[in-house]
Amino acid sequence: MQRFGVAKTSVKNESESKSIYSSLACSQNGKSRSIAKNSFNPRPSTKTNCNAKINVTGKEDRNFTITGVFLDHNHALSPSKVRYFRCDKALDSHFKRRLELNDLAGIKLNKNFYALAVEAGSYEKLSFDEKDCRNYIAKARQLRLGIGDAEAL
Repeated sequence: MQRFGVAKTSVKNESESKSIYSSLACSQNGKSRSIAKNSFNPRPSTKTNCNAKINVTGKEDRNFTITGVFLDHNHALSPSKVRYFRCDKALDSHFKRRLELNDLAGIKLNKNFYALAVEAGSYEKLSFDEKDCRNYIAKARQLRLGIGDAEAL
């Protein structure tokens, strides 16, 4: 089974008929546009105008119908890189708890992440990366200090 990144490409609500039209497409859908500000150092784009997608129509009674399936990708699929796709990244509760406990104990995040990788067997077996851990710990610290609550009021 080949896996690939998925993006929601379009959603259209028609208020008169209470219908919803939606598309889930390959994350490489769309035309490549250069976002580089320096023309001497162009940044690569992952867009290849891939047409693989699934079209879905829904009604008010929550019955959904698949109206179109296009499975032909115009690029190679890399199962070894699935863990880098945003839709496949997951930091489960076990790892969250370990990160928080080690953070409270004063263990640096890079050592903490290394310990999680050793426990899993390798870095490739983790469904998240060190940046995800850093973001989670930053949010946890904000909640502990009560910074996030003051901004919500």
